[in-house]
Amino acid sequence: MRFNAEVAPLALEVVPVEVVEELAALAGFSRLRQLGIPAQELEEVAEATAVRPGARANPRPASAEQIAELVRSVW
Repeated sequence: MRFNAEVAPLALEVVPVEVVEELAALAGFSRLRQLGIPAQELEEVAEATAVRPGARANPRPASAEQIAELVRSVW
């Protein structure tokens, strides 16, 4: 959500990032490592995410490198 803030600021007004983080915490997840994703696979996850058809629906296009940076920040 923070990544998309500059291109979709109204979305953050409707659902603030903090609310999403709180919901994730209530579900018991706040880091990718808690989902069992090993650090050595983060680049592979980023590359696979970048080429998914659903990635085109994101309001802000993201390269595999940008996605890798994002997934490392939440690992």
